[in-house]
Amino acid sequence: MRAIVIGLIVAAVFLAGGTAYLLSNYLSTQEASIAAQAPKETGIKVMVANIDLPPGTLINASNVSWQGWPEDSLNDDFITEQSSEDPVGDLEKEKNVVRGTFFKGDPIIRRKLYSPKNGGFMPGAIKPGMRAVIIAVNKQTASGGFILPGDRVDVLLGHTLLKQALTNKSPDADLPLMNRVTEVIMNDILVIAVNGNVGPAPSGTPAPAVLEVLLEVTPKQAEKIITARKMGDLSILLRPLESVDSYPKGQGPGYTTDIEVSPTLSSLDAVLDGRRTATTTKTKDISTSVVKPVQSQPARQPSAKIKVFK
Repeated sequence: MRAIVIGLIVAAVFLAGGTAYLLSNYLSTQEASIAAQAPKETGIKVMVANIDLPPGTLINASNVSWQGWPEDSLNDDFITEQSSEDPVGDLEKEKNVVRGTFFKGDPIIRRKLYSPKNGGFMPGAIKPGMRAVIIAVNKQTASGGFILPGDRVDVLLGHTLLKQALTNKSPDADLPLMNRVTEVIMNDILVIAVNGNVGPAPSGTPAPAVLEVLLEVTPKQAEKIITARKMGDLSILLRPLESVDSYPKGQGPGYTTDIEVSPTLSSLDAVLDGRRTATTTKTKDISTSVVKPVQSQPARQPSAKIKVFK
Protein backbone atom coordinates (compact mmCIF):
# COMPACT_ATOMS: atom_id res chain seq x y z
CA MET A 1 0.00 0.00 0.00
CA ARG A 2 2.83 2.33 0.89
CA ALA A 3 4.57 1.67 -2.43
CA ILE A 4 1.41 2.61 -4.31
CA VAL A 5 1.16 5.98 -2.48
CA ILE A 6 4.82 6.77 -3.18
CA GLY A 7 4.29 5.90 -6.84
CA LEU A 8 1.29 8.25 -7.11
CA ILE A 9 3.26 11.09 -5.52
CA VAL A 10 6.19 10.60 -7.91
CA ALA A 11 3.77 10.51 -10.88
CA ALA A 12 2.11 13.73 -9.70
CA VAL A 13 5.46 15.48 -9.39
CA PHE A 14 6.50 14.46 -12.90
CA LEU A 15 3.09 15.54 -14.27
CA ALA A 16 3.29 18.98 -12.60
CA GLY A 17 6.84 19.49 -13.86
CA GLY A 18 5.85 18.55 -17.37
CA THR A 19 2.89 20.91 -17.28
CA ALA A 20 5.06 23.78 -16.05
CA TYR A 21 7.62 23.14 -18.78
CA LEU A 22 4.99 23.07 -21.52
CA LEU A 23 3.36 26.26 -20.19
CA SER A 24 6.70 28.08 -20.00
CA ASN A 25 7.58 26.98 -23.51
CA TYR A 26 4.19 28.20 -24.80
CA LEU A 27 4.53 31.61 -23.14
CA SER A 28 8.04 32.06 -24.52
CA THR A 29 6.79 31.24 -28.00
CA GLN A 30 3.95 33.77 -27.70
CA GLU A 31 6.26 36.52 -26.45
CA ALA A 32 8.63 35.92 -29.33
CA SER A 33 5.74 36.05 -31.78
CA ILE A 34 4.41 39.33 -30.33
CA ALA A 35 7.89 40.87 -30.34
CA ALA A 36 8.35 39.86 -33.97
CA GLN A 37 5.05 41.47 -34.94
CA ALA A 38 5.63 44.72 -32.97
CA PRO A 39 6.77 47.69 -35.07
CA LYS A 40 10.47 48.28 -34.76
CA GLU A 41 11.71 51.74 -33.94
CA THR A 42 14.14 53.25 -36.39
CA GLY A 43 17.04 55.51 -35.59
CA ILE A 44 14.86 58.47 -36.60
CA LYS A 45 13.28 60.52 -33.82
CA VAL A 46 10.13 62.57 -34.35
CA MET A 47 9.12 65.81 -32.61
CA VAL A 48 6.07 65.21 -30.38
CA ALA A 49 4.01 67.34 -28.00
CA ASN A 50 5.02 67.18 -24.33
CA ILE A 51 1.65 68.60 -23.26
CA ASP A 52 -1.66 69.42 -24.88
CA LEU A 53 -1.09 72.31 -27.30
CA PRO A 54 -4.24 74.32 -28.14
CA PRO A 55 -4.39 76.71 -31.14
CA GLY A 56 -2.28 79.80 -30.62
CA THR A 57 0.48 78.07 -28.60
CA LEU A 58 4.04 79.07 -29.49
CA ILE A 59 6.31 76.08 -30.12
CA ASN A 60 9.35 76.02 -27.81
CA ALA A 61 11.76 73.56 -26.18
CA SER A 62 9.57 73.20 -23.08
CA ASN A 63 6.45 71.91 -24.83
CA VAL A 64 7.97 69.47 -27.37
CA SER A 65 10.41 66.56 -27.20
CA TRP A 66 11.92 63.79 -29.37
CA GLN A 67 10.61 60.26 -29.61
CA GLY A 68 11.67 57.25 -31.66
CA TRP A 69 9.05 56.38 -34.25
CA PRO A 70 8.12 53.12 -36.05
CA GLU A 71 9.47 53.02 -39.58
CA ASP A 72 6.16 52.08 -41.21
CA SER A 73 4.40 55.04 -39.52
CA LEU A 74 6.75 57.82 -40.60
CA ASN A 75 5.15 60.72 -42.47
CA ASP A 76 6.77 63.33 -44.70
CA ASP A 77 4.98 66.03 -42.66
CA PHE A 78 6.68 64.97 -39.42
CA ILE A 79 9.52 67.10 -38.04
CA THR A 80 12.50 64.82 -37.42
CA GLU A 81 15.72 65.31 -35.53
CA GLN A 82 17.54 65.20 -38.85
CA SER A 83 15.44 68.02 -40.38
CA SER A 84 18.10 70.61 -39.55
CA GLU A 85 20.88 71.31 -37.09
CA ASP A 86 18.40 72.69 -34.54
CA PRO A 87 14.75 72.05 -35.56
CA VAL A 88 13.29 73.31 -32.28
CA GLY A 89 15.41 76.47 -32.37
CA ASP A 90 14.30 77.12 -35.95
CA LEU A 91 10.64 76.89 -34.97
CA GLU A 92 11.19 79.23 -32.00
CA LYS A 93 13.05 81.73 -34.15
CA GLU A 94 10.26 81.80 -36.73
CA LYS A 95 7.66 82.08 -33.91
CA ASN A 96 5.69 79.09 -35.14
CA VAL A 97 2.21 78.91 -33.62
CA VAL A 98 -0.10 75.91 -33.35
CA ARG A 99 -3.08 76.28 -35.67
CA GLY A 100 -4.69 72.89 -34.90
CA THR A 101 -4.74 71.20 -31.48
CA PHE A 102 -1.95 68.70 -30.64
CA PHE A 103 -2.56 66.35 -27.73
CA LYS A 104 0.25 65.03 -25.54
CA GLY A 105 2.30 62.48 -27.51
CA ASP A 106 1.03 63.60 -30.93
CA PRO A 107 3.70 64.13 -33.59
CA ILE A 108 4.13 67.77 -34.60
CA ILE A 109 3.02 68.23 -38.21
CA ARG A 110 4.27 71.20 -40.23
CA ARG A 111 0.96 71.90 -41.96
CA LYS A 112 -0.66 72.40 -38.55
CA LEU A 113 1.80 75.16 -37.67
CA TYR A 114 1.68 78.83 -38.61
CA SER A 115 4.52 81.31 -38.93
CA PRO A 116 3.86 85.08 -39.28
CA LYS A 117 6.02 85.11 -42.41
CA ASN A 118 3.70 82.61 -44.08
CA GLY A 119 0.01 83.08 -44.85
CA GLY A 120 -2.75 80.65 -44.16
CA PHE A 121 -3.29 80.67 -40.41
CA MET A 122 -6.65 82.43 -40.21
CA PRO A 123 -8.22 80.61 -43.18
CA GLY A 124 -7.16 77.37 -41.55
CA ALA A 125 -8.61 78.40 -38.19
CA ILE A 126 -12.08 79.12 -39.59
CA LYS A 127 -14.52 76.24 -39.92
CA PRO A 128 -15.73 75.36 -43.43
CA GLY A 129 -18.67 77.53 -44.47
CA MET A 130 -17.96 80.18 -41.84
CA ARG A 131 -16.49 83.68 -42.10
CA ALA A 132 -14.42 85.97 -39.86
CA VAL A 133 -15.50 89.53 -39.10
CA ILE A 134 -13.99 92.15 -36.77
CA ILE A 135 -15.87 94.18 -34.16
CA ALA A 136 -14.06 97.15 -32.63
CA VAL A 137 -15.19 97.73 -29.04
CA ASN A 138 -13.80 99.39 -25.96
CA LYS A 139 -13.16 97.64 -22.65
CA GLN A 140 -16.43 98.86 -21.16
CA THR A 141 -18.47 97.34 -24.01
CA ALA A 142 -16.44 94.11 -24.10
CA SER A 143 -17.06 92.74 -20.60
CA GLY A 144 -14.29 94.83 -19.12
CA GLY A 145 -11.70 93.63 -21.65
CA PHE A 146 -11.72 90.03 -20.35
CA ILE A 147 -12.66 88.52 -23.72
CA LEU A 148 -10.10 85.92 -24.87
CA PRO A 149 -9.75 83.77 -28.00
CA GLY A 150 -11.88 80.66 -27.67
CA ASP A 151 -14.57 82.42 -25.60
CA ARG A 152 -18.16 82.58 -26.77
CA VAL A 153 -20.07 85.86 -26.70
CA ASP A 154 -23.38 87.58 -27.44
CA VAL A 155 -23.43 90.63 -29.73
CA LEU A 156 -25.64 93.60 -28.78
CA LEU A 157 -26.64 96.68 -30.77
CA GLY A 158 -27.60 100.01 -29.22
CA HIS A 159 -29.36 102.52 -31.49
CA THR A 160 -31.87 105.41 -31.65
CA LEU A 161 -33.93 104.28 -34.63
CA LEU A 162 -36.98 102.79 -32.90
CA LYS A 163 -39.00 105.97 -32.34
CA GLN A 164 -38.43 107.15 -35.91
CA ALA A 165 -39.50 103.77 -37.24
CA LEU A 166 -42.68 103.84 -35.12
CA THR A 167 -43.40 107.41 -36.23
CA ASN A 168 -43.06 106.45 -39.88
CA LYS A 169 -45.38 103.50 -39.37
CA SER A 170 -48.04 105.37 -37.35
CA PRO A 171 -47.66 109.15 -37.80
CA ASP A 172 -50.72 109.93 -35.66
CA ALA A 173 -49.89 107.56 -32.83
CA ASP A 174 -49.16 108.95 -29.40
CA LEU A 175 -45.72 107.43 -28.93
CA PRO A 176 -43.74 107.19 -25.73
CA LEU A 177 -40.18 108.50 -25.62
CA MET A 178 -38.12 105.41 -26.51
CA ASN A 179 -35.19 107.46 -27.76
CA ARG A 180 -32.75 104.60 -27.25
CA VAL A 181 -32.98 100.81 -27.41
CA THR A 182 -30.47 97.98 -26.90
CA GLU A 183 -31.07 94.53 -28.35
CA VAL A 184 -29.27 91.19 -28.75
CA ILE A 185 -28.68 90.63 -32.47
CA MET A 186 -26.69 87.35 -32.19
CA ASN A 187 -25.75 84.94 -29.47
CA ASP A 188 -23.22 82.17 -28.80
CA ILE A 189 -20.56 83.44 -31.23
CA LEU A 190 -16.98 82.11 -31.15
CA VAL A 191 -14.08 84.55 -30.62
CA ILE A 192 -11.14 83.60 -32.88
CA ALA A 193 -8.66 86.32 -31.97
CA VAL A 194 -8.35 89.55 -29.96
CA ASN A 195 -6.08 92.34 -31.21
CA GLY A 196 -4.44 89.90 -33.63
CA ASN A 197 -3.62 87.35 -30.92
CA VAL A 198 -5.02 83.83 -31.27
CA GLY A 199 -3.97 83.03 -27.70
CA PRO A 200 -3.76 84.94 -24.41
CA ALA A 201 -1.75 88.15 -24.65
CA PRO A 202 1.74 88.00 -23.09
CA SER A 203 1.67 88.63 -19.36
CA GLY A 204 2.19 92.25 -18.40
CA THR A 205 0.86 93.57 -21.71
CA PRO A 206 -1.62 96.39 -20.97
CA ALA A 207 -4.98 96.04 -22.69
CA PRO A 208 -5.52 98.79 -25.29
CA ALA A 209 -8.47 101.15 -25.02
CA VAL A 210 -10.01 99.72 -28.20
CA LEU A 211 -10.22 95.95 -28.70
CA GLU A 212 -10.46 94.40 -32.16
CA VAL A 213 -12.38 91.17 -31.65
CA LEU A 214 -12.38 88.67 -34.53
CA LEU A 215 -15.57 86.58 -34.56
CA GLU A 216 -16.44 83.40 -36.45
CA VAL A 217 -19.87 83.87 -38.04
CA THR A 218 -22.00 82.67 -40.90
CA PRO A 219 -22.07 84.79 -44.10
CA LYS A 220 -25.51 86.14 -43.14
CA GLN A 221 -24.33 87.06 -39.65
CA ALA A 222 -21.36 88.88 -41.19
CA GLU A 223 -23.79 90.98 -43.25
CA LYS A 224 -25.78 91.79 -40.11
CA ILE A 225 -22.69 92.93 -38.20
CA ILE A 226 -21.49 95.13 -41.07
CA THR A 227 -24.95 96.73 -41.25
CA ALA A 228 -25.16 97.09 -37.47
CA ARG A 229 -21.89 99.05 -37.41
CA LYS A 230 -23.66 101.89 -39.26
CA MET A 231 -26.84 101.68 -37.19
CA GLY A 232 -25.38 102.30 -33.75
CA ASP A 233 -22.98 101.04 -31.08
CA LEU A 234 -21.92 97.37 -30.83
CA SER A 235 -21.14 95.61 -27.56
CA ILE A 236 -20.26 92.02 -26.69
CA LEU A 237 -21.14 90.02 -23.58
CA LEU A 238 -19.07 87.09 -22.32
CA ARG A 239 -20.98 83.81 -21.99
CA PRO A 240 -20.22 81.13 -19.35
CA LEU A 241 -18.51 77.86 -20.26
CA GLU A 242 -21.74 75.93 -19.76
CA SER A 243 -23.99 78.34 -21.57
CA VAL A 244 -27.68 78.14 -20.67
CA ASP A 245 -29.87 80.99 -21.92
CA SER A 246 -32.09 82.57 -19.28
CA TYR A 247 -34.69 83.92 -21.67
CA PRO A 248 -38.34 83.23 -20.79
CA LYS A 249 -39.61 79.89 -22.08
CA GLY A 250 -40.51 80.10 -25.75
CA GLN A 251 -38.85 83.49 -26.19
CA GLY A 252 -35.51 84.34 -27.72
CA PRO A 253 -33.27 87.39 -27.19
CA GLY A 254 -35.30 90.56 -26.73
CA TYR A 255 -34.68 94.27 -26.41
CA THR A 256 -34.64 96.93 -23.72
CA THR A 257 -35.71 100.54 -24.19
CA ASP A 258 -34.77 103.59 -22.19
CA ILE A 259 -38.28 103.62 -20.70
CA GLU A 260 -37.65 100.21 -19.11
CA VAL A 261 -34.34 101.38 -17.67
CA SER A 262 -35.44 104.72 -16.22
CA PRO A 263 -38.22 104.75 -13.60
CA THR A 264 -38.71 108.47 -14.27
CA LEU A 265 -39.23 108.02 -18.00
CA SER A 266 -41.50 105.02 -17.47
CA SER A 267 -43.76 107.12 -15.21
CA LEU A 268 -43.49 110.41 -17.06
CA ASP A 269 -47.27 110.96 -17.14
CA ALA A 270 -47.43 110.44 -13.42
CA VAL A 271 -44.59 112.92 -12.98
CA LEU A 272 -46.44 115.50 -15.08
CA ASP A 273 -49.73 114.82 -13.28
CA GLY A 274 -47.93 115.16 -10.00
CA ARG A 275 -46.55 118.52 -11.04
CA ARG A 276 -49.96 119.80 -12.10
CA THR A 277 -51.52 118.57 -8.86
CA ALA A 278 -48.78 120.20 -6.84
CA THR A 279 -49.31 123.51 -8.67
CA THR A 280 -53.10 123.39 -8.16
CA THR A 281 -52.73 122.52 -4.50
CA LYS A 282 -50.26 125.32 -3.99
CA THR A 283 -52.58 127.82 -5.61
CA LYS A 284 -55.48 126.57 -3.51
CA ASP A 285 -53.43 126.80 -0.36
CA ILE A 286 -52.41 130.35 -1.20
CA SER A 287 -55.98 131.41 -1.95
CA THR A 288 -57.32 129.95 1.27
CA SER A 289 -54.57 131.40 3.34
CA VAL A 290 -55.27 135.03 2.37
CA VAL A 291 -56.55 137.01 5.38
CA LYS A 292 -59.90 138.54 4.56
CA PRO A 293 -60.27 142.21 5.55
CA VAL A 294 -62.47 142.82 8.63
CA GLN A 295 -65.55 144.85 7.79
CA SER A 296 -65.48 148.20 9.59
CA GLN A 297 -68.19 148.90 12.13
CA PRO A 298 -69.92 152.32 12.18
CA ALA A 299 -68.46 154.64 14.80
CA ARG A 300 -70.48 155.00 17.97
CA GLN A 301 -71.71 158.40 18.82
CA PRO A 302 -70.76 159.45 22.36
CA SER A 303 -73.80 159.61 24.68
CA ALA A 304 -74.72 163.08 25.91
CA LYS A 305 -74.86 163.67 29.66
CA ILE A 306 -77.31 166.34 30.92
CA LYS A 307 -76.97 167.83 34.35
CA VAL A 308 -80.17 169.28 36.00
CA PHE A 309 -79.67 172.15 38.45
CA LYS A 310 -82.45 172.84 40.87
